[in-house]
Amino acid sequence: MAFHFAAKMNDSEITIMHTYFSGLYSSIPVGNAFNYETTDEETVIKIIKKVHADIEGLSKQLKEKIKTGILPSVPFSTILKEGIPEEEILKFSKDYEPSLIMMGTRGKNHKELDLIGSVTAEIIDRSTVPLFAIPEDVQYKDFTKIKNIAYATSFEQKDLIAFQKMMDFLSPFNVIIHFIHISQDNDAWSEIKLAGIKEYFKKNYPTLETEYHLIQGTDVLEGLDNFIAQNKIDVIALNTHKRNIFSRLFNPSIARKMIFHAKTPMLIFHA
Repeated sequence: MAFHFAAKMNDSEITIMHTYFSGLYSSIPVGNAFNYETTDEETVIKIIKKVHADIEGLSKQLKEKIKTGILPSVPFSTILKEGIPEEEILKFSKDYEPSLIMMGTRGKNHKELDLIGSVTAEIIDRSTVPLFAIPEDVQYKDFTKIKNIAYATSFEQKDLIAFQKMMDFLSPFNVIIHFIHISQDNDAWSEIKLAGIKEYFKKNYPTLETEYHLIQGTDVLEGLDNFIAQNKIDVIALNTHKRNIFSRLFNPSIARKMIFHAKTPMLIFHA
């Protein structure tokens, strides 16, 4: 996904980052969230050799795929960091200043420790960099295959700012934007504001294909499930400012379930 996306952007390059946790110099307990367990320095040395071999093997695979045309030719580099994954990702992104972070996420059938709450949710909450979270069993592997994007809005000015950021990314792609507002009651004021949103985008984005939807009901996940299925949504886009739909309607446990519930990737922006 990252290679196909970067190929559409001018002068883009990819940094592939892997973090590992040895535990040798830390009192933090090593749980099931980590792939490596250590008991002594000899084991740590083996871990370091293994992660270097793994990243070199991945690099060779990617170069071969570029050579054979499976992947577009995009410059890339790799980096290894020892430490807590979310902390190292945040630290590196602050220094590196990427345009976009892409992260894979496990499906809903995996145990909670492997889900978004362990790493990706932490990045969503604390990073200011746009993030694209991709479930491992997503049906497409090329960003150009994305056609229908659901953009959740709470009708606030910050949503419009985040939308412009999103369009800066999506300008090379031919997509349909479905504006959705989730309401737990029959709110006539939402209908009025939605009409205003229509006029705004008709004026400011005349060539953009858009649709507008109000989702009502007390079961947020069920409403989103039905909407995603009926409209063949490929990506859900959200703005994470404090008062938006993400923080106002979804507590953390619901948010985790929503991310994986319909096997739908999420594009997260920060206004």
